[in-house]
Amino acid sequence: MTFNSVLVLVDLPSGECIWTGQVSGSKVFEWTSSADNESLLMLDRKGNVLQVNINKDTIAAFLKGSKLANALNILNRLASVTAISGCGDIVLQRFKQLMATEDFQGAAELAANTPELRNRDTLNSFLSVNTQQGQKSPVLFYFKSIMTKAQLNEYESVSLAKLVLQQDREKGAALLTN
Repeated sequence: MTFNSVLVLVDLPSGECIWTGQVSGSKVFEWTSSADNESLLMLDRKGNVLQVNINKDTIAAFLKGSKLANALNILNRLASVTAISGCGDIVLQRFKQLMATEDFQGAAELAANTPELRNRDTLNSFLSVNTQQGQKSPVLFYFKSIMTKAQLNEYESVSLAKLVLQQDREKGAALLTN
């Protein structure tokens, strides 16, 4: 937010300016983030209190339709840290790319950070990968990534329990700690 009431939305990792716009006809005197960090609260020189939010339901469509050179990377980053609608196809495309290049760690981290990917199809993608003897199963990357960031959902819990029960107890415990 500038003193002249211009809001500048920047993608910090790339430094790319996403949007700029005038939010008040009067100069902004003071501003802060809201208690939930979902919006900006501003006080202008006329005494008006303003609130500015980014519409999570339209940001993906806005970025997809923009001429930003880095829009796809920005969308991937946004989708992996927030639950914004309209990014499912982009995230799924990135996930499939990571799986195809056998970057199972990257695919697992993307899935763990993306609510839209926490489903049976994603888990089955990891389970269907053939591994050689002595090689760590990609599904372990998936479970480890999720358990470090969140709780397993019902389907994930049942699938993990099945995997552990298929192993003897000692091997099963080692799966969870490695």
